[in-house]
Amino acid sequence: MFDYRVSRSRRTVATLASFCAAGLLAACSSASSSAPSGGAGATSGAPAGQSAATSTAYPAPSGGNGGATAAGVTATEIKTATLYDGSGAAGGLNPGILRGVQAYYAYINAEGGVYGRKLVTTGLDSGYTPTSSASVCTQYAGSVFAFVGSLSVVDSGCLPPVQKAKVPYIGVKIDPEFSSYTGYRDFESGPPSSLAQGPFAYYAKSHPSVKKIAMIWVNNPGLAPYEKIWAAGWESVGIQVVYNTGVNPGTSNYTPYVVAAKNAGAQGIDTSTTSLSDTTLIAKTMDQQGWNPALKVSAFAYDKDWLPETGNAGVGWEAYIGELPFLSPSDLSVAPGGKLFSTWMTKQFPGVSPDVYAAFGWTNAALFVQGLVKAGPDLTAAAMLAGIDSLASFNADGMIGTQNKPVGGHNVNSCFIVLEDQASTGVATRIYPKTGFDCSNQKLVTANGLINSPGAG
Repeated sequence: MFDYRVSRSRRTVATLASFCAAGLLAACSSASSSAPSGGAGATSGAPAGQSAATSTAYPAPSGGNGGATAAGVTATEIKTATLYDGSGAAGGLNPGILRGVQAYYAYINAEGGVYGRKLVTTGLDSGYTPTSSASVCTQYAGSVFAFVGSLSVVDSGCLPPVQKAKVPYIGVKIDPEFSSYTGYRDFESGPPSSLAQGPFAYYAKSHPSVKKIAMIWVNNPGLAPYEKIWAAGWESVGIQVVYNTGVNPGTSNYTPYVVAAKNAGAQGIDTSTTSLSDTTLIAKTMDQQGWNPALKVSAFAYDKDWLPETGNAGVGWEAYIGELPFLSPSDLSVAPGGKLFSTWMTKQFPGVSPDVYAAFGWTNAALFVQGLVKAGPDLTAAAMLAGIDSLASFNADGMIGTQNKPVGGHNVNSCFIVLEDQASTGVATRIYPKTGFDCSNQKLVTANGLINSPGAG
């Protein structure tokens, strides 16, 4: 949810997903999800078994594809890397990012690849420290064609080696400095330090009695700058942030924070930039304290483990996302991209529920492939980036709301869907809009007030 609508911003750890999709971070998945084995370092990312799929193929031209036209490129393969937080203090925060990229690559490879080249990615575990992130990125930056689908809270360590190698970075940024890197692209990255206002405006309208809200977030240097913009999002729609505090990772006692938020007069709470385990503890603590505010928002409320972990304490929480509801086969089935996502995630990772990170990885991999297609067989980094920039629009075949120009650059995906956890269904269920996405609010929140989006739609 990091650059989401701080736009990719998205959603998430808001949230990595919210943030990511919303423009900040986005919803984090359960640490118990099947993550690549091993500690910090590299994990082989060659796709598993493949089968036929329906899509447009991009065959090699009769005269050949030019062979080794760039670093990480041969006549038969394109090597990429994917940075994610797989170990360390976060304990497997977002391995779904890597799975999403691998699943999309498997789909494309089943069609013969792009101009005769198969796609392979190597997962780089950041270890949840800038030092470890710098180490693994330095090791691979000079030998891969691009970083694809990457998302790490400690990506600040990766930026220097990426810049030095001049390797494209197609993924969700946390470090704002990525915005100035000419090789950076994201399917919904907007102007630095901006956030889509749409979800906040929805909550203000749907909960008119809520005028004060509390924010609890993980005290991480990568998140701190975004929290100010996140708070500005609430303030921009007339909801005052009366309690705003960061907690250390691994905090086990949330009673002081919940009591303080309640005593501050908060009528709502937003925990989108914590983690699933943190928000679970917060929800249970609120239940123990008898505090049930009218509005409870967290990107993690849309997770397969949310209600099983929280029980009645998790009922009534809401989440907003910027992609099709990835836990709902019926929602995914309405668009070609949703069907493909469901099919290939199941093929590659049977028994593993998809999460928002997988959706991010899948969508940025789709953007990367469109850049490859536009670049043509004689592949170079400059041609691929120019290919992304030339796209008139992008929506990953309906997996997200349509992005208009400038795609992959300074644009924000203002489209969103709201879900609510309901005891009757046992999972978060779409409550707004009834179908499709709400893309109507094109305003962006910044530290200096509202601005118009450059073209998200």
